[in-house]
Amino acid sequence: MTTHLFLFASLVAQEGGWGGSQEPSEPEPPASEETEPQQPEQVTQPEAPPVDPAQPDLAEPMGFVMPELLELPAIPWPAGVPYVDHQVELLLLLDTQGQVAEVTPVAGQEPFLSLAVEAAPHLGFTPAMENGEPIEVELPFSWNFPPPPENLLVQLVVAGDGSAARVSLLLDGQLVGETDEMGRFGLRELAPGEHTIEIVDPSLRLAPVGFTLGAGEVAEVQLVADAQGSDQVALGTYRRQQSEVVTRSLSATELRTTPGTMGDPVRAVQNLPGVVRTPFDSGWLIVRGGAPRDTGVFIDGQRVPLVYHLGGFTSVLHPAMVEQVDFMPGGYGPRYGRSIAGAVDLTSRTLDPGVTRVEAGADLVHAGAFVQVPLGEDVSMAASLRRSYLDRIVSAVSSPEQAAIVPRFYDWSARVDGENAGVLYLGYRDAIDAPTGLDGDTVRVTIRTHRVLGRIEKDTALGALSVRPVFADDTYYLDFSDDQDIRNSTSGALRLQLDAPDDAPWGYQLGLDGELTDYSISVGTDCPDDGDCPSVTKGSWMASADPYLSLRFGDAKGTHLVVGGRLDTLYVDGQQLRWAPSPRASAVVQASKRWQLVGDAGIYHQYPPIEWAVGLPTGRYLDLEQSRGVGAGARWRGRQVSFEADAYYRLMEDLTIFESDGSTGQGQGKAYGVETLSRWAYGDFSGWVAYTYSRSLRRDEPGDGWVPFTYDQPHYFVAVAAWSLPKNWSLSGRFRVGSGYPREADSDDALDILTQTEVPLDTSSARLQPYHALDLKVARLQTLQHWELEYYLDIQNVYNRRVPEPVITGIDDRNTAYGFGLMTLPIFGVKGAFVRDQSAPP
Repeated sequence: MTTHLFLFASLVAQEGGWGGSQEPSEPEPPASEETEPQQPEQVTQPEAPPVDPAQPDLAEPMGFVMPELLELPAIPWPAGVPYVDHQVELLLLLDTQGQVAEVTPVAGQEPFLSLAVEAAPHLGFTPAMENGEPIEVELPFSWNFPPPPENLLVQLVVAGDGSAARVSLLLDGQLVGETDEMGRFGLRELAPGEHTIEIVDPSLRLAPVGFTLGAGEVAEVQLVADAQGSDQVALGTYRRQQSEVVTRSLSATELRTTPGTMGDPVRAVQNLPGVVRTPFDSGWLIVRGGAPRDTGVFIDGQRVPLVYHLGGFTSVLHPAMVEQVDFMPGGYGPRYGRSIAGAVDLTSRTLDPGVTRVEAGADLVHAGAFVQVPLGEDVSMAASLRRSYLDRIVSAVSSPEQAAIVPRFYDWSARVDGENAGVLYLGYRDAIDAPTGLDGDTVRVTIRTHRVLGRIEKDTALGALSVRPVFADDTYYLDFSDDQDIRNSTSGALRLQLDAPDDAPWGYQLGLDGELTDYSISVGTDCPDDGDCPSVTKGSWMASADPYLSLRFGDAKGTHLVVGGRLDTLYVDGQQLRWAPSPRASAVVQASKRWQLVGDAGIYHQYPPIEWAVGLPTGRYLDLEQSRGVGAGARWRGRQVSFEADAYYRLMEDLTIFESDGSTGQGQGKAYGVETLSRWAYGDFSGWVAYTYSRSLRRDEPGDGWVPFTYDQPHYFVAVAAWSLPKNWSLSGRFRVGSGYPREADSDDALDILTQTEVPLDTSSARLQPYHALDLKVARLQTLQHWELEYYLDIQNVYNRRVPEPVITGIDDRNTAYGFGLMTLPIFGVKGAFVRDQSAPP
């Protein structure tokens, strides 16, 4: 006999059905006065109905267990239907397995009634039980359809007085609506990808603003229009996502107009507080008092040798392949390991199906091309190639010897992407000649890499699962006048990570980093010109398996606390296992609408230099290097001005050093500082000012006096300003001032490779000369339907300021040499692109 259950279960579409979470709507009261109304949150555990004496067969028998909802199918919002709440009532017959055997429509509007009837057989329930036996039941159902959330939020203000304006908006050339009286506009179900917003109003002017919307993200775009008719820029594009405590970013417009970036999103990181200027503006990163090797650089969460090419002119991945760049000078979570100073994570762009893009460009430094084409309904591929030739230009106007200081690089990449899986191949080759400080000799540093990065993603009941396999082959090659040093590593790595949804009141991130590497060092001495020299080769294999976990309590977009940790491990063949726990914690307090307070504390570990651990007899005794630090900061966000400040303190232990007798040892270090960043946008004028005060000190043994580290720069100031001009022209400038580096007591001169001369140093000062330079850039961006054309003149080091600086090879810097940077560089560049989205409506 079928048991009739008169109850209501109000089902609310969860994330995935409408592209975002919705607030539960109140269910309608039941028709029967004898049935208690159920609250939406009690859907999966409804109460039994009261006993009706007139209907004894409906009375609840002893041992009766109600069915529970297990699965709610996702139903896309029907096209062309207004975004208004809809409710559908059904009568379901559940069999003894809890499956929906029959569906009877009761009430509701089309097309939602038909959609609910079609989807109801896919509802999953536990079977109803009576005296321990499954039974059939009839279940009245109330299904609520809330509209999908807005994933594009636009705020428009008029420059000068900050007032709102009602204007029509074009999205990708199509009219989509108009802003309200507060200048606000929202759009639902915008497809992920690159988009452009324009305004239609005869009294206001605003240049087209581009932004990128990622899957599952909400884009908030703030626009400033000029009432006088001159073009403006976007203040910024922000992604709603869980981030580290201190994460700094720049908008697409800032990347395009800032001098010295050449449009590269990664190179712009060097303009943010927390990073002091690297000698020669090279591709190494010096973050919060660390050495170049102390900052981890990642692509899609997997470590890479470099994120910049040597010379720092551009990143190792074509800008069109880059989705976003996260710079974390401190307080980063346990998913970033083997780094004791900072982290830069470059996320490669997931290709949009149906989009064809062809791009080519060239400037004084390099030329490159990028192409993206769809391969099917959900699959796309892309490829890029770039080559530098600045050394050829310098050689043509000077000499090959003088051009040797200029970095040379190639990079190439290819990518194939599907909805939930993809693969990226990346390769590059860098070379540069650097002075050794010994009788005018130089060393040629060559870095080569091949990397294959996989991506597999799947939504599970526990959260979003990400699988990232990596294969890599890296080579460091040093060529002295009569010595050669080749270091090669071949490795396979795998990252498994599970993330809880960000919209939950608490969340977690659970992961495992595993790596297996074969490492070899080949050293040759007294090498003849033909390169055929006797060599000694030593190799070993190493492995690591680092689990990590972080727990979040509170709103990921507001006040919350994150605690977690990582187990850093390293096993080298024939040596003892190195391991150390790395606990970390961070907190964000949303003090008010405009004020936010942050804080962090943690212990961080990284490997000792592998070439020392493998190649030197005493290397087997080197421990993992350690940093213990705390940080705190504040953020203030106004309509046209923002300000942030952070302070930090770090103590470092077991830093690998060379003792005076040539053996290895482990010393100590400390670093502390304050970082500030102020941004503004008034009318057609925008920019930012960054100031970093930092001290970095070292000592070999406890009890020794502290001395400045090789790259210690107490003061570093960067000011960037941009003016948006009519007809899509822009003019911008950057001014930088930095303290001189400490001078080694036994160093008396620096080699100027451009003039091939030894220049005496000022031995009366413990520091080298301070650095300052001015860069200017003028650019224009033109768009016409599917075409884009950009051309610019970027003049770096306008008044040719060249000072002595320590040379970084990134491999062995224990003997500091000094040189001079490049002269004034007028970099003219042009870039054109064709873009067509076949999936977009005509």
